[in-house]
Amino acid sequence: MATNVATHRQSNDSEGFDMANLDYTPNEIYTQDGFIAASPGLHGELQFTYRPFLMEDRARYMVQVEKLPLAQQYGKAAAELGKRLASWSLENPDGTPLKITTDNVRRVKPALLDRLWLIVLGIEASDIDPQWDTEQTEEHVEAIEEAAAAPAPIGDVLEEKAAKNSNPG
Repeated sequence: MATNVATHRQSNDSEGFDMANLDYTPNEIYTQDGFIAASPGLHGELQFTYRPFLMEDRARYMVQVEKLPLAQQYGKAAAELGKRLASWSLENPDGTPLKITTDNVRRVKPALLDRLWLIVLGIEASDIDPQWDTEQTEEHVEAIEEAAAAPAPIGDVLEEKAAKNSNPG
């Protein structure tokens, strides 16, 4: 899957995530393209770009929220999605882009929000976007197959591929 690398200048926040201490991408973070196909009667399709949870961050996040009441877990998930989503195709009723905010994330239909969360968390694979080129589609299918064969979360496979691509040799 194609990744975009951008300089990462986020300081440690009160949530306890320190992205600056990544072993293979110091001071950098990548984004991934995602797609969720429409589910008739539940939600329309969604194209999005996101900063995925890396293995260490996912583990740390899960430990932080595991003992919280369910309502607080959902609130933290919505806040985290608000930070990790770089773009999405959701629109206001007048056709203008819907700004990515924690409040707007909370208003996403539950079936779509659950799927989006699992993809960003690295637990589930994105659907194949009909707009992706052949190379991006093939890379995505290969990652899904590798995750199934391991077995491992798709996010771990994508992170390992990104690490290999960022290290020369």
